[in-house]
Order: sequence, then C-alpha cells, then structure tokens
Amino acid sequence: MPDYCPHFDGRIEYPRGSGIHISKRRNRCLKNAYGLSYLVEIPGRLTGCGRRRRQFKSHSKAVGFAQLCAEGQKKMGQMFHQLSHRKLLEIALGDFADPVASKKKTILLAEVVEELVAIKSELYENGTIRQRTYESFALQLQSIKRHFGRRRTNLITKNSIVRWLRSMPHSQRTKQNYLNALRELLKFAVARSYIDKSPADSITNNELKQILGRKKETEPSILSVEDAKKLLVCAHKNSQLGLLASVTLGLFCGLRTEEIKRLDWSCIQLDRRLLTVSASIAKKRRIRTINIPGNAVSILRHMHKYSGPVAPNRYSSEFQKKFLKLTRLADLEWKTNSMRHSFGSYHYALYGDSVATSRELGHKTGDDILFSHYRALVSQQDAEKYFSIRV
Repeated sequence: MPDYCPHFDGRIEYPRGSGIHISKRRNRCLKNAYGLSYLVEIPGRLTGCGRRRRQFKSHSKAVGFAQLCAEGQKKMGQMFHQLSHRKLLEIALGDFADPVASKKKTILLAEVVEELVAIKSELYENGTIRQRTYESFALQLQSIKRHFGRRRTNLITKNSIVRWLRSMPHSQRTKQNYLNALRELLKFAVARSYIDKSPADSITNNELKQILGRKKETEPSILSVEDAKKLLVCAHKNSQLGLLASVTLGLFCGLRTEEIKRLDWSCIQLDRRLLTVSASIAKKRRIRTINIPGNAVSILRHMHKYSGPVAPNRYSSEFQKKFLKLTRLADLEWKTNSMRHSFGSYHYALYGDSVATSRELGHKTGDDILFSHYRALVSQQDAEKYFSIRV
C-alpha cells in the first residue's frame, strides 16, 4: 500500500514515486480567504490525454483520490484515465472520506464484481478493450460471483481459493484463466481499499503446480521450410481466396491472425520495409513496428495498395473458413499458430537475438514467452532458406 500521507503545507508527491502531486490551496473570493482545499494533479505523461486536476475540500479525500489514481494507473495503465468523469468521481468519492477506515469496510465480493464489470463495460463501450475480451472476462467474473458472491471480501482466504480451483471440472488452461480473473478482481479490491492484500498472492508456484498440474513440455508446432513454401505457393495459385498477403505476413512477420484480419494496407511501408501494428489492432493494445524481410517485400509488392483491408472479409468467420480450405488444398495437417511459431523459431535461429525476436512478436518484456511457447529448435541454415522463400 502507498505510504502514509501526513498533513502538509505547499505541494507534495503522493504516493511517493507516482508522479501525482497534492497541493494545499487557500480559497479566495475577491481577495478574501474563506477556507482551504486540496488540489490533486495528474501529469499528462500518466494519463496520455493531458493533465488532469481535481480539487477536494478535505485532505483525506484528496489523499484517497491520489491513492486510487496511483493504483488504477498501476493496474490499468492509461486506460484507467479514459474512464468518464462521472465514473471516476463515483469511484473516487464513494469510499474515501477516511482512507484508513475504508480499508476496513466489509463489502460482499458480489458488489466488487459489479463495480469492476461496470468499469470494464465502460472501457468496452469507448473502444478501449475489445468485445471478446470484455465478454470473456465478464463471464468469468459471473462464475466467481456465483461461488464467492455471498462472502465478505475480507473473508476470502487462500484455502477457499484453492478448494474452489480443485473443485473445478475444467482443463488446466481454463482453471488458470479463472484464477487470473479472480486475481484481477482481488487486486481491484485492494486498490479500492476493501482489503489490505490479496489472498491469491500467497499461493506459491509449487502449490499452483499441485493444483493445476504441471504443464506439458511440448515443442511448438512449426512448419518445415518445404511446408512453408507449399503453403505460400498454394495461396499464390488459389488467388480467389485472397490469402497470399495474409500468409506472407503470418510466415515472415509473425503477425497474429486477429492482427492480420484487422490490418490495413496503409500500415505497410514497403519502401522502408516497415510494418506498423497499431494499438487499435494489437492484442495488448501496444503499438509495435516490424521489419519486413526482403522475400516478403518482393511478394507483397505485386499486390500492395495504399489503403484498404489486407484480408477483406464479409463476416467474422470467413477468414478461418478460407484458410482451412487453403490448408486442405496444400495438403497440410494444420495446427493453431503454426505460422507465428514458425516465424519466432526461424527468426531466432537466423539472428540469435531472443529479445529482438520477442520484440518483433510483440511480447511485453524479455524472452520468457518466446522460449516457453514459440521457439522450436531449427538450424541457421534452415532459417536462411526460410527467409529466402519466394513465389
């Protein structure tokens, strides 16, 4: 939790290191002083949409609001500051009359679920998160509400969470997804000062392995150089499917399927050999640029447009249907994400820089995801052949 904020004169940063400042102001009217107020200032580098200022009559409400913004920024990033003025004030003014007392407030977990779902709903409505993300998260929270909803949030324990996970008749991946949703809910409760700390944080990795079972160590499914070429040639011959650009970007730029489906030709600069994946289409809303290899440039040049969708589809499932037809025509046994996994494996083998490969793939930090889920062992010689494929 943020450090304690004493009464003060002038201007202080609170919480420390957050970049948020609280100033003590003397209110004046026609040069006559009539009382004190506290101004909370949030800089534009945190909000992403200009400086935000809120003024409060009491020290405790200003401190509570600054604390909420710091926790919201930590959890949701700039998305937190995209909440409407009304919603932000509802959250900020609801329970911060006394920050210390509000932490001890007993609230049912069902009420916390409704608060968080309402915030996610607003983020979905203003386009900050996608429909699939919102609906999936909302369904998970409703399931959590059915199990824990009648309990007070401060009475949820580590043991009750463990028992809940063990009782679930779901796969390892599904259990992990539900646990992730519960963790986000409990962190939200901590940010709102309904509880001091999340009981889910005390579940150790060893305990989680016992509950969920050990992950199967399977090598990622990738295409051989011959199969990659077969897929590309088949896409070229069957031009009526309109998939040559999509296959090229999947094999040699490592784009996700959903990114390809949303990509516009205006994001591809062949003269600079750069492709921009904007925040509006990226999985985690993080913009990134990708270097287009020479073989991909030569393929894309014959079909490049200045604007318009790279993979035009009349309805959401049309792309998957056409791609399934392509794999059958190419006589390939297809596995999910094979193109993206192939790119990660061959790119790393060619350049030997795991961080650079992870950056091209759009992973947030480091190379853990690359080595855990993407990289299969291939030789540098095969990697050179892979990035030389042309049609």
